[in-house]
Amino acid sequence: MKLSFVTMSIASLTTIFSLSGAQQAPRGPRTSTIAYVSAQRIVAESNEGKAELARIQAMQQQKASELQAKQQTLEATRQRLAQSSDGSARLQLQQQEQQQRLELERATAQVQMDLQAFQRQMNADLQGRVRSIVSDLVRAQDLQLVLNGDAAVIWGATALDLTATVVQKLNETAPPAKPKL
Repeated sequence: MKLSFVTMSIASLTTIFSLSGAQQAPRGPRTSTIAYVSAQRIVAESNEGKAELARIQAMQQQKASELQAKQQTLEATRQRLAQSSDGSARLQLQQQEQQQRLELERATAQVQMDLQAFQRQMNADLQGRVRSIVSDLVRAQDLQLVLNGDAAVIWGATALDLTATVVQKLNETAPPAKPKL
C-alpha cells in the first residue's frame, strides 16, 4: 500500500511539474534554421550573373562564327568536288575535303571544351562569391542548413527564401568589370 501511494505521488508530481513547466515557459514563434536560395534566380537577377551570361553568349557567338566559316569552306570544296571531272584534280579535292572535315570536327570539339571550361570557371567564380554571402547570412541568422531551391525544395515559405537578399548583396559587392573576350 505504501509502495502504490509513493508511485502515485511520484506520477502526479511528474505530471504537475511538466504542466507547470509548460505554463511557466510559453513557447514563442519558432524561428527556422533552414533556408533556401535559387541559383538560377541569382544568375538571372544579379548584375554579375547577367554579365556572365552575356560573356558566355558572346563567346558562343564568336565561336559559332568561326565554325560557320570553316563549314562554308568545306561546303565550297564539296561543291567543287561534285563539279570536278578531272581525275587528279578530283583526288586533290577529295583529300582537301577530308582534311577540312577533320579540321571542322576538331575545331567543333575544341569549341565545346573551351565553352565548358569557360562556363565552369565563371560558375566557380560566382559560386565562390555567393557562398561567401550565404555564409555571412548563415552566421547572422543562425541558420543550420541552406538548400538549393532549384534542386531540393519542392515548396518553401517565402520567408525562408534568401535569394533576393543574396542578389542584393552580390550587386552591392560586385567586383570590377572583367574585360571582354
